[in-house]
Amino acid sequence: MWIAAAVLPLISAALVALQARSPEAGAAHHGAREDDAEIGERPQRSTFRVTVRPGLGLMLVNLGYVARLSFGAAAVTEQHAGVAALVIPVFGIGVIASRTMLAGVPDRLGPARTLTGAVLIESAGLAGVAVASSSPEALVALVVMAVGQGLAVPSLGLLALASVPPSRHGRTAGAFFAYFDAGVGLGGPAVGLAARVADPTGALLATAGAVLATAPVALLGRTEPRARIRRRLVEPDVST
Repeated sequence: MWIAAAVLPLISAALVALQARSPEAGAAHHGAREDDAEIGERPQRSTFRVTVRPGLGLMLVNLGYVARLSFGAAAVTEQHAGVAALVIPVFGIGVIASRTMLAGVPDRLGPARTLTGAVLIESAGLAGVAVASSSPEALVALVVMAVGQGLAVPSLGLLALASVPPSRHGRTAGAFFAYFDAGVGLGGPAVGLAARVADPTGALLATAGAVLATAPVALLGRTEPRARIRRRLVEPDVST
């Protein structure tokens, strides 16, 4: 298992390195330089200030992720739902499917609106997993939770990147996803303590409340940013 875990990322890196640079990528780079100039005219906030609110939101979202990973099987077993072995694979497949089929939703609706809906969906799914008393109920709740998780994380990422120029995207994304690791690392003991005080079902219900707090924390004092994805290659230059 550990050998596979070490080799698979290397294979991914090799596949990315072998990708040929397309004309679209060159055009996107040219557009990114224009966006740099546009955003660079305004005062720039520090990377910490840009990422702290969406990052804290990511930590809260991950409490639900950790709870499902750690105690989802125990909760459905406690409720006699009988699908403990499917908790992780159904959730994983659901996240992949939602991020594939619904990838454009944050771009169309905006990250703030999408995030609000996503955390409501994820919290409902997490609570459903906690109280499901039959296999169909548990499976539906897992899929619902997966859709919420699948939309919440990219929405939070868009919020983190919205106010920085493309030249700072790598630094900002790195700082933002550090909150993912912090959420997993700190969420494990927190969820474990909740399960010890109550039970696995209580831990899932408690983290459903934490997930609900994601949107207010991430969006506090923030207005929906305008998309900066127009490209001269696509849209006519009206100035000429």
